[in-house]
Amino acid sequence: YAPFEISIMTGDRTISGRFFDISIANSTQWGYGAHISPFSKPDDGKLEICLLRTFPKILAPLLLARLFLKNIHQSRYMEIIPAGIINIEGKGSCTGHLDGEPVEFTLPVKITVFPGSLKVIARA
Repeated sequence: YAPFEISIMTGDRTISGRFFDISIANSTQWGYGAHISPFSKPDDGKLEICLLRTFPKILAPLLLARLFLKNIHQSRYMEIIPAGIINIEGKGSCTGHLDGEPVEFTLPVKITVFPGSLKVIARA
């Protein structure tokens, strides 16, 4: 797995660098107990940009454990930024997934939140 160079712009901030992983989260976990964004809320009108910077390979087991201990956000290699609009720029394309389904993204990518746009009906 090779880190990649990318720039991310939010409404008030630009972050550029070399990242091992970038996740855009609206809930706390990827699934199976791996908590990528411990403070995300699906109904707050924001997404969290979870940036995992390049790290020494020897730390991979520790970072993996942090995902399951719900404290990945405490690592100096992880930065989590809330945003309503996200612009991702880089060269060419990148691979990723949408809710577990693999996709190829052509850069640039723009992600926008539309708060309250999904109506859910539930029966008890």
